[in-house]
Amino acid sequence: KNAKLIYEWYSASDMVNNVAVFKNGKKIAISTLKANVSGFDSKVMIVNFNSANAEFQKEYDGEIIYNLSTEFSRGVTVATSNTFDFLKIRKFESSEYKNEYNLQMLRESSGGTLLLYNRENDKTDNIIVAISKKGEVSFETKFSGIVTDIAMKNNHIYCISDTKAYILDSNGGIVRTADCGFGAVRFSVVSKEEIAVVTDNQINKVKFSQD
Repeated sequence: KNAKLIYEWYSASDMVNNVAVFKNGKKIAISTLKANVSGFDSKVMIVNFNSANAEFQKEYDGEIIYNLSTEFSRGVTVATSNTFDFLKIRKFESSEYKNEYNLQMLRESSGGTLLLYNRENDKTDNIIVAISKKGEVSFETKFSGIVTDIAMKNNHIYCISDTKAYILDSNGGIVRTADCGFGAVRFSVVSKEEIAVVTDNQINKVKFSQD
């Protein structure tokens, strides 16, 4: 925090593409990438600041790691195109979620991680998945339409598709809807019934109606 160097780590051959610092300030999670004859292989390592050697590592053959996070105290989260892996800190046990669809969006919140998957040739065919901060699947549902953004707060799932915003229940049913107009790119949950929607040139508050 005083801009002083506390640790250096070198990769001998692979390219480092993600780094995440543990909240206790004593370890880092690193993901690396290297090319093979047919694509890429990746690897995750957990390194203690007291050593240059990894205390744990896991390989992800044929995959690229797009997101690496130490946000949750119980584990490290790893996201590739079709796999979400929760590496539990105590014994580094792996809890994997796999989907044949491709990962398009990932959002973290205090309740866990929200994932949006869709088909490569059909962006309207979606699966929304919530992973708890313990690494367990707490929500999974299909959703039709081009999704612009997703969020999770207080056990509610929010999403924007086309010109509408939705609140979904645990079964994927639509609880409430609201018109948010054209051009929405991101949003933030203000309260259970209200979101702030960001467009290219303005921010609007949108309130949900009871369906």
